[in-house]
Amino acid sequence: MRFSFPTGFRRLFITLASGIVIFAGTVIAIQFAKGYRPDGKGILSGTGVIQGTGLLSANSFPRGAQVYINGTLRTATDNTLNLIPGSYDLEIKKDGFYSWKKTVIVEKELVIQTNARLFPTAPELTPLTFTGADRLTPSADGQKIAFFTASSSSELKNGLYVYELSDNFLSLQKGARQILQPEKGFDLSTAEIVWSPDSSQLLIAIRDSYYVLDSSKANTLATLQPATSKLPTVFAEWEEELARKEHARLALFPTELQRIATTSATNVYVSPDEDRLLYTMISDDNLANALVPPVPASNSQPQARELKMGSVYVYDRKEDRNFFIMIDDHLLSSLTATPLPKSTSKSKTIATPQPAQNDEVKKVTLGAMLASTSASKNSPIQPASAQYHMLTDLPVRTAMHQLQAQYSGLGASTAQWFPDSKHLILPYRQGTVIVEYDGTNATTVYNGPISSPFVFPWPNSSKLVILANFNVNEGGMQNMYAVGLGE
Repeated sequence: MRFSFPTGFRRLFITLASGIVIFAGTVIAIQFAKGYRPDGKGILSGTGVIQGTGLLSANSFPRGAQVYINGTLRTATDNTLNLIPGSYDLEIKKDGFYSWKKTVIVEKELVIQTNARLFPTAPELTPLTFTGADRLTPSADGQKIAFFTASSSSELKNGLYVYELSDNFLSLQKGARQILQPEKGFDLSTAEIVWSPDSSQLLIAIRDSYYVLDSSKANTLATLQPATSKLPTVFAEWEEELARKEHARLALFPTELQRIATTSATNVYVSPDEDRLLYTMISDDNLANALVPPVPASNSQPQARELKMGSVYVYDRKEDRNFFIMIDDHLLSSLTATPLPKSTSKSKTIATPQPAQNDEVKKVTLGAMLASTSASKNSPIQPASAQYHMLTDLPVRTAMHQLQAQYSGLGASTAQWFPDSKHLILPYRQGTVIVEYDGTNATTVYNGPISSPFVFPWPNSSKLVILANFNVNEGGMQNMYAVGLGE
């Protein structure tokens, strides 16, 4: 006798079975995406069949680098690996580039990205000027560099130039553009310049006379009205513009960081993406924990929340992480007024900076003088007691130095942000070091001849601009060069 299920029952069974298979497949796919994998030991291993893993997204710039995990070659960038939760020593290598190393903590179901920037061991040097360059001054927006030259064979080709750093192929002007020629009665040999906050103008100081120049065209001093009598107004307007911009950026950070930035620190610079804060302590302080809710897969590098005078730190507002970068020995010496012993710290190998050319320039946090509108009512950012007068109260050239220090750490002879917001540039007389914002992977990207501590990044992070003289013994002149960091 042959037994058969009713047609309706068969349909119900097939529907239920299909649903179970689809549900099970969905669950397995979700768990697989979370990083769960067979442990490779079998059902009878006693440890179970499925084990949770974390994901390591091993990516690098440039790509095609070898990825070593605990000394073993595992893959090449860019690729993703499943790893059992734990601590791993990573090394990313590529021929012709410095290795990238970091110890990371992999957590179950979370993704860790390396984002390794590899710098070339033999960077390409490209001359940007050929007739000399002096008193290099970057613009506030980082897109231009103004400089003087006095070594051209033609007198009319000397004077003040502006070099556009943009790589825009639509630009009609490549290289340096002259905006001021030598003129009788105007000695440019000791002239100083500073950019306006919007990078459209330059204030030039020639002895005791001051002029505002248009950075986009040629200027003639003889036909310009001196700005000497209008300097208080010019400085007040520029100071207000800077203060409002800085205030808006500082207000993005926790109140505790605002307090430290405005009362216990100097040389405060917000990263280009506005997520991180670079600052140097002028007194000891402590940074409270848990300023923002915890973030999964945050940076696992050691933190420094006990802040020491003279130390340079970076705070990440999205992850609430604070990292020690280096000790500014020169600033610390000026604060303590006593000679400092050599550092014995083994946790960092970054050299300390050389004395600044202008020792007394420390960036004033102008944003602290504005009332906070977006921060809490307990914010330490307080209203200004009067009109904007900090710059006008200073000697003019000191005010110009302070203005330039507002734009970049270069103006205060301290660390400065790399355009990618993930690295810092530490300029030294004998070379240039780039370090990650968490204090790891300090790399000397250039250690050849250099005429001054001037080092400034190309806006797209592909090059560094330096000032060097490669023919000192033959009476050569210093010129601007681009140090290639890879395309």
